[in-house]
Parts: sequence; C-alpha cells; structure tokens
Amino acid sequence: TRKESSAASDVYKRQTEGIENCECKRNYWMDTNTYTCVACAAGQSSPYGSTDISACTCDINYWDDGGTCTACPANSQSQVGIFPPRSFVSVVGTI
Repeated sequence: TRKESSAASDVYKRQTEGIENCECKRNYWMDTNTYTCVACAAGQSSPYGSTDISACTCDINYWDDGGTCTACPANSQSQVGIFPPRSFVSVVGTI
C-alpha cells in the first residue's frame, strides 16, 4: 500500500509533469483542470494553443447568438467572431 501509493504518484507525475509544454491544435482549447483538449462548438474556431473556451469565436458567416454561433440567414455574411449584428449584409443589400 505505501509502495502502491508511491507508484500511483509516480504515474501521475509522469502524466502531468511538463504538461504545460503541450498545446492544443487549432479549433480546440486546453481545459487546465483536466489537461485535455476540448473541441470548440459547431460554427466556432480557435487559434493554436488556446487555453480557455473564450478563445472559441464564431466562424465566418456565423454570429454569436448569446453564446451559440448561429448561421447567418441565406444570402448574407458576417466577419469572424462577430457579435449579434444589428443587420446582416446581404448580396442584394442590407436586410
């Protein structure tokens, strides 16, 4: 038991020591409580090495609808990470 406890501690140490050198790929963010990379939600992306969910922003042609990225209406577009727009830019004009 004492030996088992020490062995378990060594395994944990090997798994977490130096973990701060690992970075998540693009479109993921590092949950520093569990040291796992978590995918951004649909319609979102994040830069390489993100360490917080707030790094996930809405993709082009999506807008932030109160924390959820929603696709823009047909024939309209948005910029990356745009907050709720007052109007959408349409191919034919503002709607």
